Amino acid sequence: MENNKIELNNSLPKVGTNSAVQFFSSVNKDLKLFYFVVNNVVNMDYASYRAREALDGNDDVYSEPSELLDKKPGKLTLQLREHKQELIEMFFSRLVDNFQVYIIDIIREILKVKPQILYNRQPTVSMEQILKYDNIDALVQDLIEEKVSSLSYSGLGKVQEWCKERGIPLELPEDRRETIIEYIAIRNLIIHNRGYVDERYVKTIRNTKFKNGMKRNLSVDNLYDAIKDLNSVVYHTDEKAHEKFQLETMEFPIL
Repeated sequence: MENNKIELNNSLPKVGTNSAVQFFSSVNKDLKLFYFVVNNVVNMDYASYRAREALDGNDDVYSEPSELLDKKPGKLTLQLREHKQELIEMFFSRLVDNFQVYIIDIIREILKVKPQILYNRQPTVSMEQILKYDNIDALVQDLIEEKVSSLSYSGLGKVQEWCKERGIPLELPEDRRETIIEYIAIRNLIIHNRGYVDERYVKTIRNTKFKNGMKRNLSVDNLYDAIKDLNSVVYHTDEKAHEKFQLETMEFPIL
């Protein structure tokens, strides 16, 4: 486990928007919890093993927890492996949720500095709605919240199209776009269908090897790949958004 860790601090930019800081902080906290659970299980098994061997007077013991893990995994490790799918699903769905929140948050930040993006030749605000507010700023802020709320219920493709039409950068590499869409589709399976493939997933993910009704199993490598891909999208989107709209930035804290 230690050799495969993702070290988030080494890949962070020096500064970022508030939206990016919140995203990366959340990813880091989840990773720390993930490693805490796994490492505690391994170390508890090793402590139990060393105590048993010492009481039995056996000097021929494994010198490191990793040796025991490879050659003779303990009871707790075996239990964790039995339930690894559930563990990975929890962290995977949290990661994708965090990514989707970032997209909405950065759009909100952009609209606050440039509300003109919401301009529409077709009137969408009634006189009655306008008269509810004491000033134009309050109205604009409410309109921004209405827009980001509606976008939060849209698919990534529609959000990307909306952003593109309005000059808002959403840096999805073309060669990774389908993969990122699949991450979101997997999250939806976990949340809405206990991780089992449904017709919507099959229609969304072209050429998938998974059939309707199959369990969409995940590995630790799947989780790590998703972290790297989504981190990259956030990093490059944040960089472009700051550059174009001069968004306020802050230094990343030591996580």
